[in-house]
Amino acid sequence: MLLLSILLISMSTACSKPLPVGLESEASMSTLVWLDDQYGIMRSRDLSRLLNRMSRRLGAVAYGAALETEVDASDARKFIDYPWQIFVMRSEQPNAFSPGAGVIVLTSGMLRATRTEAQLAAVVSHEMAHQILGHTREALREAHSSKQQKPQYSYNLKEEVDADTLGLKIMHVARYDLVHALQALSIGYSPRHGHTAGIPEEWLSIRMSNLHQSIDGYGNYLPATQTTREFSRVRKHLGS
Repeated sequence: MLLLSILLISMSTACSKPLPVGLESEASMSTLVWLDDQYGIMRSRDLSRLLNRMSRRLGAVAYGAALETEVDASDARKFIDYPWQIFVMRSEQPNAFSPGAGVIVLTSGMLRATRTEAQLAAVVSHEMAHQILGHTREALREAHSSKQQKPQYSYNLKEEVDADTLGLKIMHVARYDLVHALQALSIGYSPRHGHTAGIPEEWLSIRMSNLHQSIDGYGNYLPATQTTREFSRVRKHLGS
């Protein structure tokens, strides 16, 4: 998850038996069905256009970014034309998580909390990074081996920092303004968003320091997207 933990929800039938690696897509779809039933998945023409364009824009550079990480080249090949999909569930708490198989779920609260498209891109690219680095897959394995129906796992600090670093690389190649990643990170640590409980105080400063250092390392770069009229239309529809 972007800031706190990853929520891994599976239908009770899916949790009644071990999860082979090849069933990651099935588990991910089961999670979406459960979320739609419990919370509702938002659907609108403008939102679909925004999310589809963003998933294509960020997903198009995921393979190249994967090759520049500790991901093995043979494992990285799966991210060529990977079926990234972004969904928004109805929940006022700003949040984001990865059920796996290219699926990324944002809450409507996160959509409202992000003030620019670049901030939203930072959230999405961070979740992409967790999947590329294998964090989500490992969490799924642990969840099913523990035989819990609705387990919730927290990423450790190293995994969060690694996902921050790779997510920033994805943003850079996709030509989003990197400074907005700093603002996106701060959302989950804001007391008014209710995300500070249980998070070690030093995590924010460590992650912020890593992002600042990474951004400085890119030096001067060409003008990049901050926001778009498409993003503004979606936020207006939400009443933000």
